Amino acid sequence: MLEQGTKIVAGVTLGKAGQKAHNVLVYDTIEEALSEHEVDASILFVPANVALDSCFEAIDAGVKVIVLITEHVPVHDTMRIRVYAKRNGMTVIGPTTPGIISPGKTKIGIMPIFVFPGSGRRDFQKWNAYLRVRHRPARSWVGPKHRHRYGG
Repeated sequence: MLEQGTKIVAGVTLGKAGQKAHNVLVYDTIEEALSEHEVDASILFVPANVALDSCFEAIDAGVKVIVLITEHVPVHDTMRIRVYAKRNGMTVIGPTTPGIISPGKTKIGIMPIFVFPGSGRRDFQKWNAYLRVRHRPARSWVGPKHRHRYGG
């Protein structure tokens, strides 16, 4: 993400406050990070069993866009996350998503950059998670320059 120009202002991992990862300061809670930084979006790399609480924490803190990379989040938890986010005017991408990308500008996620127009090669077969995209592009892509893929 850093190589794509994404400005990562903080990390959050309980018990790791004060440490740095890739020169980015880590906090114990999202509230602590928000007290020090302006945050437009949050990406969550958490186990499925804590995805619900992690999303609720980010929503309660006021993060407007949440990208939930996690796979195998229970369907009921996913439904609760979506309803809670909608009630609070927030957007959740995922779970089970590789993220959001605007080639040459920013990336929030785990997708390789080489599969997107404007970033070099367009070799979709190098990453099997995108094989399905070739068969239903109208449902999987949004907009001519900004792309995201919902999980599933």
